[in-house]
Amino acid sequence: MNNSFKIFIQNADSKYKNYLNSLIEYPEIISIYETEDPIDRENSWVKFAKKQDEQFFEKVANPFYIGFGNPQSVILIIGKESGYDYNLNEYKQFYNESVNNIKNWEMTLNKDQTIYNPYPVIDIKHSHTWSYYKAIVERLMDIDIQDNASFLDHCFITEINHVPSKTSKGRRIVLNSDTYPLRKDFLKDDFFKRFKYIINTAKAYETIGLTEELFDVEYISKEYIGTNGRIESFYFRKENRNAVVTCQMSGSTRGLTTDSINKLCDRLKGKM
Repeated sequence: MNNSFKIFIQNADSKYKNYLNSLIEYPEIISIYETEDPIDRENSWVKFAKKQDEQFFEKVANPFYIGFGNPQSVILIIGKESGYDYNLNEYKQFYNESVNNIKNWEMTLNKDQTIYNPYPVIDIKHSHTWSYYKAIVERLMDIDIQDNASFLDHCFITEINHVPSKTSKGRRIVLNSDTYPLRKDFLKDDFFKRFKYIINTAKAYETIGLTEELFDVEYISKEYIGTNGRIESFYFRKENRNAVVTCQMSGSTRGLTTDSINKLCDRLKGKM
């Protein structure tokens, strides 16, 4: 796994460099990205980013964003997008969670560390969505996660939309963006297919056939798992290779209870 993951990281880095080189309106950005010293790279990025407008952040957001967590786990969780406003002086967060995500993984692997989370996990107590993720991981793995720091030891998390947004920009904007095809092609990589359990929580960006296209699975069934009868869950599988559930985990999820999580996980385990 280590060697294949390193190759995956190298390929992602090459693709992002090529993409940054294509942004002729920002010729400085590629030299910043290729700065060897990580502290100098971050400082140069923040200095440059402070002078830019909103369009800049949408352009340089990394379509080859990999994610966080344990790449050797059996659980992949896919969110809609990272939930913060890059245009509200969140320069360092945007840098670490988008632009520098690949570099963080390279640095972690080069140090021969345990390849889990190259960037500190957020506080789950203050994240409504991630509290659902934690509950799913605990149910699937039959464990009790006591501290937030160990959460990403047991799963891997990425996003459908690589452009961060505190409030979703809307399905039409995301699906019609110039970089969305790059993101979608990247998510077709075998790395994302190898997980035993895949939970796609980005139902708002779902299109007909998208889950089948990304993960080479077949649609099996649909059911409502929320207490209010509004939360749809779509189940996909192909032979015994992996199982995928598409279910919204943000927005109108007040009806998502412990029983709902149990139903979803039972589906993934093939118990229903």
